[in-house]
Amino acid sequence: MKYPLPLVLMIQYLRKVLIAVTGIHSLWQIPNFSRAWRTVILAPFLAASCPPNPKQLEACCECFVTLLKCPVLADLDVIGIAKQYAQLDLPAFALGCLLLIPQPEKREQQIQGFLSSSNPEAILQQVDECMNTGEVAGFASQIRCLILDNIIHEKQYEKFSKSKYFPLLKLQVMNNNRVKELVEYLLSKNCADDAAALVTEYQERCGNSIPADLLPCDILKMFLSTPQ
Repeated sequence: MKYPLPLVLMIQYLRKVLIAVTGIHSLWQIPNFSRAWRTVILAPFLAASCPPNPKQLEACCECFVTLLKCPVLADLDVIGIAKQYAQLDLPAFALGCLLLIPQPEKREQQIQGFLSSSNPEAILQQVDECMNTGEVAGFASQIRCLILDNIIHEKQYEKFSKSKYFPLLKLQVMNNNRVKELVEYLLSKNCADDAAALVTEYQERCGNSIPADLLPCDILKMFLSTPQ
């Protein structure tokens, strides 16, 4: 389905108007206000194919920016919008939608269900390709952290040990103080030097210097014998 140009321009204009009047709280109670937001947000999906072409992808990205600015999220079917993104093979945006669910318990349930059936590396790749700049850049870091935290929680180190995202995962492990788990994984794969390098980097981040002449085995012995 392809919208005629006048309708496309009308939707673009409506989007600008809605964003401009977001601060007028009295409008939020008007049913047509929510309907207008719904129309603007869903419009790109009616014309998109899977996978979306560059122009359709741009429209879907713009749709997500609009969603972030929507003051009546509670009136929208955010889960339904997430499914629309998923159907277009845009899982990073789908996950982003789920993060916007207002109810904490429902949000957590939906996110966990989504993560259990998703490819985390594909989501990280999409974040890099589509969400690293502009108005969604700040939100992208939330999605990235969520994916990395889930990898750590599920101990999916095996899948990412050879991935380009492994350095990012190591950083998240250090931020979460879960270094011992990753060290033990690396040791199980006979990667003692990598494990020692991780410990050294972690200790330096914590302000603890390690003598340069200390052997990797001694670094690991010292680290593993210290209560975490």
